[in-house]
Amino acid sequence: MKTSYFQNPRLIAAQKAGAVAVVQISNGAPRWGARPDFHLECLMPPVEIVEAAHAGAMTEADFARLYTAHLDTFDEGEIAAAILDLAAQAAPRDPVLCCFEALKKPGQFCHRRMFADWWTAKMGERIEEL
Repeated sequence: MKTSYFQNPRLIAAQKAGAVAVVQISNGAPRWGARPDFHLECLMPPVEIVEAAHAGAMTEADFARLYTAHLDTFDEGEIAAAILDLAAQAAPRDPVLCCFEALKKPGQFCHRRMFADWWTAKMGERIEEL
């Protein structure tokens, strides 16, 4: 399992080659770029915190705190089971958890990398960016 953003050229090429399954963890689907093969609602951040972040009304630390609190409403075993089920459906393709942020500019942040940090802390496994 990896993370990426929908417009990543490497992701698009890997999807076309049948190597990855794109998993939407954003609230909205992309209009261009890689097309989601699956979606995982438990990893989607609450809409109100996304809207506040896009409006500039929230710091990265505030977003991380609220998103982590959202993840903590689920049992980590429940999230792990959802990911394992998705991976089984996607096999032999590798699941890639995707949202929109390219993270190319200083100060940008996204919930996919916050989830990766949460997963590492809870499960002891690192999730790399594609």
